[in-house]
Amino acid sequence: MAFVSLVVSDGERALAPYRTVVAAHPDLRFELVVVRDGPAAQAVSLDGAGPGETVRVVRLARRFGAYATLCAGLAVARGDAVLVLDPARPEVAPPLLSAWRSGHDVVWAQPPAVRGLRALARRVPGLPVTPGERRPAMLADRAVLDAVQAGSRRPRDVVDAIARAGQRQATVAVAPQAAPSPGLVRRARHALGWLAGLYSAPFLLLLLVGLAVAAVGAVAGAALVAIALVGSAKDWALVVAAVLFVGGLNVATLGGFGEYLWRAGPRDRAGYVLAGVHDHGPPPGQA
Repeated sequence: MAFVSLVVSDGERALAPYRTVVAAHPDLRFELVVVRDGPAAQAVSLDGAGPGETVRVVRLARRFGAYATLCAGLAVARGDAVLVLDPARPEVAPPLLSAWRSGHDVVWAQPPAVRGLRALARRVPGLPVTPGERRPAMLADRAVLDAVQAGSRRPRDVVDAIARAGQRQATVAVAPQAAPSPGLVRRARHALGWLAGLYSAPFLLLLLVGLAVAAVGAVAGAALVAIALVGSAKDWALVVAAVLFVGGLNVATLGGFGEYLWRAGPRDRAGYVLAGVHDHGPPPGQA
């Protein structure tokens, strides 16, 4: 009997949709993986789960964001397939599972669209970009997850890596969920999450910008010196060119040093810190 992990991030509302999915698929075995981050994770309890329900509660040391909870859930899930779901929308699970059982190894409830600054940044060769707070409803086969996690370095964007590793993918149509417009604080958190997800990219940008500014200062300084040899050049212009050149070198040095530290550091940065994993119910191998 196939074993499926259901990954959610809201432990308070997880058991009801989990039981709905289990009841709709009696020929499959399920485990519920609840990932909680921040101080609220200390209050997560397994008391509400029945003796025959397999539940795994994952606590993160602090609040790392939705993308980190997704990565943690994918890392600790033990199923033959991993279903990432919004607990408020259990109706999305049946079409995802149906597509998986028909032979697809990656199924999306909506395509992993890339827009805005992230789409522009992906056009820069070698620039690592992660999804920040992106957490799609999806299902991935164990073979795909093993292929993604077997790399020598953790992928910058796990969702994108899954999309690249899947050989047989499908997208199921689901009704859009009405959501209020995000406020200023939420937008700021998303922006900070996206920036933090760039990892070494800010240092790479500093390096490139610094080199560009230094080049402009060098060219301007050389032109002003040539003009001074045959005529007269403003002293302030020479000072500005020198400041651009030296300042650009300083910025490039900072960016290069940061990029070096990133590349010289550990290759298995998880992006989150586990505070504990607690299991309830029968293990995955038990029928």
